[in-house]
Amino acid sequence: MSDANSYNVWNDPTLPDVDIEHDAFLVRLKEVHGIDPTTTKGTRSMRMHIDGRDWFSYVYDWEIGGKQFTQKTRTPRRGQNRRNWA
Repeated sequence: MSDANSYNVWNDPTLPDVDIEHDAFLVRLKEVHGIDPTTTKGTRSMRMHIDGRDWFSYVYDWEIGGKQFTQKTRTPRRGQNRRNWA
């Protein structure tokens, strides 16, 4: 699996069913929700972790500035981690 299959996307309840790339989500936090991502801390809880042979994935629920968001990630296995799962 190449890096092209990795992702870090967010879901915003005010824009249902749309995956927002991480950098665009940081802009959205400020412009749409009035939350400055450089000064506001959030809390996250893991909803799900999945191990694939060539990748691993997480889904997190976040509370940022009193609002709820979801983050989904997938990362290819590399180096020793990849060899251990081969």
